Amino acid sequence: MTPIENLISVEENKLNQGLPTNETINILFNLITLKNRNGQKADNYKDIKSFVNNYITVIKVADYGYDNFNYDKIETLLKLLTPGEQVTVLQFAISATSRELPEHNRDWFIERKHSAEIKYILTKKNAISYPKAFFLFTGLNITRLFFALILFFLIINILLLPSASNTYSLFKIEYASYSSNFLINHILNVLSLFADLDNNFKIEPLNWWGLILMIVGKISFVLLMVNFIYRKICDKISLK
Repeated sequence: MTPIENLISVEENKLNQGLPTNETINILFNLITLKNRNGQKADNYKDIKSFVNNYITVIKVADYGYDNFNYDKIETLLKLLTPGEQVTVLQFAISATSRELPEHNRDWFIERKHSAEIKYILTKKNAISYPKAFFLFTGLNITRLFFALILFFLIINILLLPSASNTYSLFKIEYASYSSNFLINHILNVLSLFADLDNNFKIEPLNWWGLILMIVGKISFVLLMVNFIYRKICDKISLK
């Protein structure tokens, strides 16, 4: 038996001694780490789920000031799991903390679960699922939604720029006058479109490509906003 296998055996024996829960989580953490160094990864899911379950119990009975999660330690263990396993363990953690620790903030677990879901979708390499990953990403928090809207705004500005050749023109555009500088005026007119202002800015598709782009653009904008609200509602429901 190798030295590392001896250490694994010692830690496993400790688990069978009925030690206090706070000692159990340290033993589990050491055991999981040792097993992975020895190439024994088959028990990762079971052991890490047990670690999270025991950790929640420890936090529940801890004194004020000592009842916070060590997210770095949890993250270290999560990295040993596949994205699919991470999703399941994190959902377990969210449900358990909602039940046992209702006073605790669960935002870290929720955002980490969404990140794991995105990775899980991408690892499947199914192009049909990529839009779901995108909407999960933009629904994580207000900052990501903000940057997604800026990117969307820039794309719309580029698509609506007049073409050098009438052959490739997709839209007939009439501008409201806000600035003598064409580019600034163009951006301000597109901004007024997002703000739904009643002005002289008008867009008319010249062909079916232009029509489709207009429809897709409007649907995409609505989906970005609705998706963010939907994700937040789902997160709140999952906490109950």
